Amino acid sequence: MVGFDENVLELFEKERVALIKGGLNVDELSATLALQLEEAKTANAVQEGHKRQLKAATRLSGAKMRKAYNNASGMLDMAMGAVDKTSDAAKNFQRLRSRVRKPDLVDEAVPLPEPVPSPK
Repeated sequence: MVGFDENVLELFEKERVALIKGGLNVDELSATLALQLEEAKTANAVQEGHKRQLKAATRLSGAKMRKAYNNASGMLDMAMGAVDKTSDAAKNFQRLRSRVRKPDLVDEAVPLPEPVPSPK
């Protein structure tokens, strides 16, 4: 799109005399198109910046979710050990982990962490 708009601006300049003879206000058309092109470029730059921020936020969120899940899992293991792994309380703790690991029984309020690819 940018290249097309720039080509139109170049054409208007190159064929200025013929376009004016044809009744076009080349200065007004060129000024309008140039302004719109700059606005589009600015908006695109903002969008690209947001994409970069979103990707970084997604990586950070995934890392934080994995860390919290792994820590909770380790703490659950410690809790089971504290109440004796064969006790009824430990079995309840184990059911909690089983519920989280089974995709068809996962509570939507407790999302499983998604793997985040390492930066290249």
